[in-house]
Amino acid sequence: MLEAIERQMAHYAYHVGQIVYIGKQLKGENWETLSIPKGKSDDYLQ
Repeated sequence: MLEAIERQMAHYAYHVGQIVYIGKQLKGENWETLSIPKGKSDDYLQ
């Protein structure tokens, strides 16, 4: 039973990734990252 739940959660995560990918493609240059942008970790940590 637990394995089935884990598979389903992985399946959901895969689809969320697909949705984010499509959103990124649609927004193009106007895309705002969902996390800390690359190279900006130091700015965030201060």
